[in-house]
Formats: sequence, structure tokens, C-alpha cells
Amino acid sequence: MKDGHAHRFRDTFAVELLLDGTPIENVQAFLGHASVLITQRHYAPWVRARQERAEADVKRSWERDPLVLMEQTKGTPEVHDKKVAVN
Repeated sequence: MKDGHAHRFRDTFAVELLLDGTPIENVQAFLGHASVLITQRHYAPWVRARQERAEADVKRSWERDPLVLMEQTKGTPEVHDKKVAVN
């Protein structure tokens, strides 16, 4: 591999562990970081639980969003209460 080096394999190892759900504290130990803060600084975006929480937060906010709710009903309440077909 032209740009291959040991650190790239180490980085891939850490990311794959985190995407598989390994706690970041375990990845810290595997990488030999003195503090979990070092591991978080470099690898926090790949923590699966963090991603799942972020996705759930977005989904929850969309469920309450008036524009999304309006799109689901395809019109105004005044029209739907009258049972008129709307395009």
C-alpha cells in the first residue's frame, strides 16, 4: 500500500471496535492512551451509542416538528376536518 503505515492500522482497529459497540474505555486501554479524554478527542465520532443517541434525538425532534406533522397530514386541519380531498 502506497500510503500505508502502522498508525493507519491502529486507527482502523480503534474505529472498527467503536462501531461494533466496544466501550471507549476499552479502546483507550487497547491503544495505551493515558486518559480516556485522548481517545475521545480522536474517536468520539465513531462511538456507536453516541451515534444512536444523536439519531434518536433528531428523530424525536422531527416527530414534534410542525412542518413534518403538516407533511404527514398533507394539508391544514381546516381542510382535513371537512374531509375534503387535497393534493
